[in-house]
Amino acid sequence: TGYVVQGWGLNSEGEAVGAVGDITLDSFTSPPQESTEATLIVNLNSDANDNTTAAAGGLVSAWDGSDADGDGLYIDSAAYDYQTSTTVYDSLGNTHDVTYYFDKTGTDGEWEYLVTCDPAEDPTGSGATQGLLANGLVTFSTSSGEITGMTMYDRDGSAAAGDPETALDSSASGYHQFTADFLGGAPMNVSLNLGTRYNGTTWENEGESTTQYATESATTYQTADGYGAGALESIDVGTDGTITGSYSNGATIPLYQIALADFVNVNGLKKLGGSLYAETSQSGAATTNFPGTAGLGSISPNSLEQSNVDIASEFVKMIQIERSYQANSKIITTVDDMLSNTINMKR
Repeated sequence: TGYVVQGWGLNSEGEAVGAVGDITLDSFTSPPQESTEATLIVNLNSDANDNTTAAAGGLVSAWDGSDADGDGLYIDSAAYDYQTSTTVYDSLGNTHDVTYYFDKTGTDGEWEYLVTCDPAEDPTGSGATQGLLANGLVTFSTSSGEITGMTMYDRDGSAAAGDPETALDSSASGYHQFTADFLGGAPMNVSLNLGTRYNGTTWENEGESTTQYATESATTYQTADGYGAGALESIDVGTDGTITGSYSNGATIPLYQIALADFVNVNGLKKLGGSLYAETSQSGAATTNFPGTAGLGSISPNSLEQSNVDIASEFVKMIQIERSYQANSKIITTVDDMLSNTINMKR
């Protein structure tokens, strides 16, 4: 009938914002979301050989973002034991490959790593360190193969970066954080999650984490948050009234939440017909709230409302009315016959 459903707008966290208003979809594009965390779960072969000449900094020396020898490679494959990568998004939704190199050092249970990108996508870098985002060490227990410590340094790999723990991100999530400036002048901070976090005293593993076992080096899981721009493909309504949009970039974003209303005296509402009611002085003012709260019902999405009458009772009433009509018809016919006979007798 053209009436507009009302509710609250939702922020990115799914929290209601502002007052109840008309629910209207006026934007059909999901803006890009910059990556803030990259998760990398790998196993590093404990039987690997040390390829570098220094316990820390060997990989940094092996990296040449300027490609001085012109071979198209920024690091020689003989300088590291394993490499893998994740895809991250900048603030415009562009994708960038971040590649991680791991090499076992001369110290048992210790691995050096590099965090790199394509030097051509690193406008703030220069010379040999262009494309080098960070480096550090990961230490494993020689008995359990689990991470016991982790450090991260600036792109030059020098100790001048200070205490490695100062590289922990400002959100206190417990992950080291590297900075990438793909767009130039708009640096983005990305937390590196290897399945372990710093709790302020020690490093603790979070279920599945990066390990050092005597088996082939391999990536178990890799992902990064963030996404590019996307077009709205469909919407879904939950039982709590939450309207969620699904976009072509894979993002699922909460948009609105339907409001329900209650009255102190529902019997005081004025019937307007067409399943519509109006507030009156007897009903009291409407109190709006979220579906499923404060005694309100829930939403039944993708459902058609069933009849609100007793079908059996209505059928009985219909049959009674039909039979009554038939009986009345017989009475009229009988009276007509009697009048006809009376007229014929007079003749």
